[in-house]
Amino acid sequence: MLFCDTDPLTTSIWSDWLFGDCPNWARQEAGRRRYDLTLLMDVDVEWVDDAQRFLGREEERQAFFDRCREALEAHGRPYVIIRGNWSTRLARACAAVQPLLEGDPPS
Repeated sequence: MLFCDTDPLTTSIWSDWLFGDCPNWARQEAGRRRYDLTLLMDVDVEWVDDAQRFLGREEERQAFFDRCREALEAHGRPYVIIRGNWSTRLARACAAVQPLLEGDPPS
């Protein structure tokens, strides 16, 4: 099992968000990749300000989340939205991945 924090689709979304554009080769690669499942984290937990985080305002976070969901749907990728506090998120992520560990990919 492979877990990725970022993939070409996410990179293309960030490129569009930050720079207003994305190279064609990155978009093409994003379209070629296939994953059994994406865990899409909701924006329902408190934002933590650190040296790497962007999108501190709630409306920015929601807009970026919506853009990610739209991209997943446009590319026909299966996904599960993970919501709740940190322990609930972990439990929901484990529950979403468990069928894959048992050889039963989501439909």
